[in-house]
Amino acid sequence: MFDPNQFHSRKLSNEAKQLEKAGQFAQAAELYKRVYDSYPGSFATSHYIKCLRKQGKPMQAIEFGRQLSPHLQDDPYVHKEISWAMYVVYLKPPGSRKDDGSDTVKYEERGDPNSGTDFQKMQEVAHYILSKAPTEEDILRIRAIFAICNEAKRQESWQLMYDFAMQLDLKRLLSEQNQLNGQQRIVAYQEWLSKVVESLYGLKRYGECMDFARKGFESYPQKQLFYEWYERAHKTLEQVPVTVEQKRETGNAMNDIRLIHFADIHFGFTGPANLVLSEAENAGAAGRYMREVDIEEAVKRMLRDVIHAQPAVDIVVIAGDLFHRSAPYPRAVSFAAKMIHTLTNHDIPVVIIDGNHETGSILHSGSPTAFLRELDAHVINGSAYEVLRDCWNCKSSEKQARISKLAIHALPYRALRGNPDFSGLRPLPGYVKVLLTHGRVSGMGELNSLHHTAYTVPSDVLRRGWDYVAMGDWHIHRYQPLENVPAFYAGSLEALNFGEAVTYPLRPTDTYALHGALDVRLSLGKPADVRSLVNKDARPLLRLEPVDAIHANANTLMDILHRRIHSELPKHALVLLEVNNISPQMWDQLDHARIAKLRRLVRRCEIRWDFLRPTPSQSSEAMSEAALDRQWEHFLEQSEKNTAEWVWYKDEGLKRIEEARQMLQATYAQEGE
Repeated sequence: MFDPNQFHSRKLSNEAKQLEKAGQFAQAAELYKRVYDSYPGSFATSHYIKCLRKQGKPMQAIEFGRQLSPHLQDDPYVHKEISWAMYVVYLKPPGSRKDDGSDTVKYEERGDPNSGTDFQKMQEVAHYILSKAPTEEDILRIRAIFAICNEAKRQESWQLMYDFAMQLDLKRLLSEQNQLNGQQRIVAYQEWLSKVVESLYGLKRYGECMDFARKGFESYPQKQLFYEWYERAHKTLEQVPVTVEQKRETGNAMNDIRLIHFADIHFGFTGPANLVLSEAENAGAAGRYMREVDIEEAVKRMLRDVIHAQPAVDIVVIAGDLFHRSAPYPRAVSFAAKMIHTLTNHDIPVVIIDGNHETGSILHSGSPTAFLRELDAHVINGSAYEVLRDCWNCKSSEKQARISKLAIHALPYRALRGNPDFSGLRPLPGYVKVLLTHGRVSGMGELNSLHHTAYTVPSDVLRRGWDYVAMGDWHIHRYQPLENVPAFYAGSLEALNFGEAVTYPLRPTDTYALHGALDVRLSLGKPADVRSLVNKDARPLLRLEPVDAIHANANTLMDILHRRIHSELPKHALVLLEVNNISPQMWDQLDHARIAKLRRLVRRCEIRWDFLRPTPSQSSEAMSEAALDRQWEHFLEQSEKNTAEWVWYKDEGLKRIEEARQMLQATYAQEGE
């Protein structure tokens, strides 16, 4: 059916497009706005935002984008234009003439240090652009990264400069598929190398600085800059004094295998549906589930520690539950791929087994970890154990020499189903022997903190002479289920719920006091040296001392609540307080406005009220041997005074008693009684 309004809007869109091509952005914006007001689609919306930016009104474009519906904000075309506007306002270096893909990617340094945007805000905007911008939006991503690198250099924030530089996808940058032409790719890669070299020198990682400087002068022999950085790092490295302890550590590192043991990462765990991040908390993840982002941020921090570790990490193992679901959400899949890609790009092999969360009840649905093989991870997710040895392929000859001595016996969760035969599961002689598995040890019968049961690994399997057993499923960090056996649970990186919360005030002996991975040093013929690699910035989940209100009144209970919930608690914490034995009458008398104010002292404070309930009274009469129908009549005579009601209850009750009697008789007849 012909719609004249839609036809008119289409005509206006075509006119606006011609004006935009002619560079008449003000007139084009006016027409696009009229179309948007009639039909708020992605085409008119994205082009209106672009024309505002082209007029020199990027902040107006951002404000317009903020009031759009979530559906439009998530549209890739609209998001692209909002991101460009944010780049212009917060990140674009002074002096740059253009702000879109038509100019080169070479950047000028920021001019006046005091005129720049707040650096924290710049980082938030850059994170937002990098998390939301499509992979193929090469120029925008490169510019956001380089803008932060330049400001970080000015502030001598070398770690931040390095971290942002390493977010650039080099494979895509150097491929023919991106938006840059040949000359732009050359300039961008050269710029990236220079930023990595300078940041590494600032971090005093002189050996790595020399490696990247060598890449620079091999790729660009005419650039004197990279020769200078190489010589500078080399001379500095020669002057650095080496302590006796460093010599001992270096000597051990030449022989020891350094293995990092992760488990129970649970990518895709969302937590409560109403616990989402605000823009003030994380501009790049505003509107997302807080706990999902907490896990992603924890992995980022842990990866930085792993990649920069000295002595270098040789291998990473993940003992199951990389994902929270057997059919994980797209974001979880994407972030897991980034994690594996980052490790393998830094010459760190990765071994992954499935846990109970990846193991679906329907076998033909497959495993969510399977695709990680395409990123060169060693993935074992079948119904039998496998032995990995002589399959490592490290670029570093020293690392390859160390890891060639390693054999990993991988026992995924699916292999524990039924009554498996473990008689052939034995350590291989002549290797450093690691068992990688997911499940409980025999005797650990209770539910875990996620209220899941799990299959068990027989304790005798763990006692077969392994150098180290890397376990998953139990979320307690560094938990050792068997005495005098080098078997450990790494635990989760974040406390996932209040079942894993620490008691407050904090006690170092609390089983959930630490979260992180395990840093294991292994060598032939020596006991494993097991250390903690702690997630130092995990979000606090605190269980406050419970309150017993049985003898309190409303005023004293309010005073207790003030002492429990106070301003010294971490503001970003998630807190649980249990108030037991409170009567409904006392609850009504509490000052709930003051309680709401107390709860706002932390990110979330959950108060669980355990109300007193009337205790049902039991009849003092002894059990009767009278027929059940007579007991029913007697009960009604004592409790029901309304004659009409008494008759109805009597008839209905006797009817049900007779039905039950007939069912019992039929059952007895079937059983021959």
